[in-house]
Amino acid sequence: LHKQGVANTMWAFGKLERAPGAKSRAAMELAVSWMAPEMTPQNAANTLWAYAKMDRVPSGEAWLELERRVAQTAHEMKPQEVVITVGAYASLRRALRDDTRVALELSVVRTAHAMQPHEIGNMLYAYGKATERAPGAPALAALEQRLVAVAREMDPQNISNCFFAYGKLGKEPGDAAWGALESAVAAAEEQHDSSVYGMLGDCHTDLGDLGVAAKYYDKCLAME
Repeated sequence: LHKQGVANTMWAFGKLERAPGAKSRAAMELAVSWMAPEMTPQNAANTLWAYAKMDRVPSGEAWLELERRVAQTAHEMKPQEVVITVGAYASLRRALRDDTRVALELSVVRTAHAMQPHEIGNMLYAYGKATERAPGAPALAALEQRLVAVAREMDPQNISNCFFAYGKLGKEPGDAAWGALESAVAAAEEQHDSSVYGMLGDCHTDLGDLGVAAKYYDKCLAME
């Protein structure tokens, strides 16, 4: 298999959410370790996504070569590739080398302005899911700036993802981001979606604002 074939095969296994058998897995991981140095950003992102969907961490050599390739090509990544890669690493919950982490954060800063509403929600959710890899100040600022621009276009799940992230990271959004999210919550209320208030309650609970959390939980229950 060539690099595209390896990535496509892994993607197919991930789509099926079914890991290959032991022999096939060993062969695929060998192919991944061989082909990773030639993979495009999309190839690497799809391969990591597949591992995350299968809930399988790559073997030592495959992990090493994939991570090395991500660090080398992060500067070429498109917004979707950044989101997929960061999300996959968050799901796999394995520490990254400093150069990989820095390269990905620089890509977040570079591409955040072009991310779609659901991609901003997914990015923040990924960072919240892997709190040991909280984004640095420049990356978080870039994501918040884009959040302010697209919050009103977010669906309730995207909004919930943002609140989940801030709660888990123990950080309050900046004033502009907080205002944008509150406007998005008001729009969700018009759609009679109570899940956003539940997530707001969870966020304030994580931040230690129990009185505020209780008010949001009451609103959530009142809408059900």
